[in-house]
Formats: sequence, C-alpha cells, structure tokens
Amino acid sequence: MIPFSPPRIDQRVVDEVTAALLSGWITTGPRTKLFEKKITEYCGCQTTVAVNSWTAGMEILLRWWGVGPGDEVIIPVYTYCASANVVLHTGATPVMVDISPDDFNISNEKMRKINYNLCRKWKLLPSLFDHFFKLIIYSIQKCIINLL
Repeated sequence: MIPFSPPRIDQRVVDEVTAALLSGWITTGPRTKLFEKKITEYCGCQTTVAVNSWTAGMEILLRWWGVGPGDEVIIPVYTYCASANVVLHTGATPVMVDISPDDFNISNEKMRKINYNLCRKWKLLPSLFDHFFKLIIYSIQKCIINLL
C-alpha cells in the first residue's frame, strides 16, 4: 500500500476553521478576500482568485492556457480521477505517465521515453517540466507557509 501524507492539523488550524465557521460566511466572504489579497501581495501579481478545489483551479488554468480539443495533457498514473476528468472537460486528451518510486511524482525518465510525436500538441515543452513543476511547488509552499 502506498501511504498518503497525513494532514497537519494543529490548534492554529482548528482555531482558523472555527473562526471561519463562526463568522457567518461559509462561502466567499471577507476571509476569502483577505486570503486573495495576501496571496496577491506575496506573489506580486495583479489579482488572485481563490477557488473551491484543485479541480476547479486546474480547469481554469487549462482553459487560460488554451488547452482544448486536439491537445494532450500529461498527468501521473498515481492520481485521482479528477486529474483526468478536468482534462476531458476541456475537450483535451489525458496522457498518463508512470511515476518515480522515490517521490511518487511523474518520472522524468518515463517522460523522456514517451513518444515525442506528442510534443506538437503539448502546451509546455518537455525540457521545461522539471523546472516548471519545481517552481509551482516551491511557490505554493512559500505562499502557504507565509500565510499561516
């Protein structure tokens, strides 16, 4: 069995969730707007939009990048069905690539071995995948750490 990472729920997290529930705003409200403002300031971008899930965020990104019918999107084989479903929602085709046993992320070795005829349909060049994913993960981690 592949273990999932347990959530980190300490008193600070419990206090924030309790404050949100007692605020009277269960959906987008002042706390969400403050979160968006802090992310915008931290990242130095013009605006930030908080969404309810990774799936919603990924669909927005795929559509923003113009992914649609005729495109192929690389996803790991070790994932939730939402990763493939969101690609299908845009009209694109999910292409599953095996994972690395060391970190359960898309295997760089497997990426290099897949059919490079797919490259003409990709929105991101294969040589940029390593740097792109590291940048995204690093940015997300820094934003979360600084906001807590």
